[in-house]
Amino acid sequence: DLVAPVYEQRPDLRQAPPDDDGAGRGTQVDAALDQLGRRVLVPVGVRVVGTRGGHQALDIVAQPIVQAIFSPVAGRLSDKVEPRTLASLGMAVICVGLLMLTVVSLTTPIAYIIACLVLLGFGFALFSSPNTNAIMSSVSRSHYGFAGATVSAMRQVGMMFSMAVVT
Repeated sequence: DLVAPVYEQRPDLRQAPPDDDGAGRGTQVDAALDQLGRRVLVPVGVRVVGTRGGHQALDIVAQPIVQAIFSPVAGRLSDKVEPRTLASLGMAVICVGLLMLTVVSLTTPIAYIIACLVLLGFGFALFSSPNTNAIMSSVSRSHYGFAGATVSAMRQVGMMFSMAVVT
């Protein structure tokens, strides 16, 4: 039977490890909730405001570029500093960026929107790598695949909730 060897390697899902980082997985859902919805709503909102193509491209790429630049730095830092502290700081920065976006109107300068997205990118950089580090550090090496799949599943759940809210 081909299924039996795979099934026997799976961890017992009813028993979480003593240092289980369930909070890390929960915040992964929260972060994904913001990220996908913002990726849909900001470009649509900017189009309504009436900016032209070049500005829309800058709006869309500002956050991922900042996140791509700072995520490796945050990952290295999370090896030296408590990753949960960095992830919490990242969530706080994300909250500030989202709060700043709540005042966007038809007269909001495009520079303000880009500044909000840059702040969000920095917050996600501080959150993502350290959060994954905290989750992966909380399981034994034999469960890395399962933990990684759980992180990915939590991200997908957050994005599904986000799209449900947006639509």
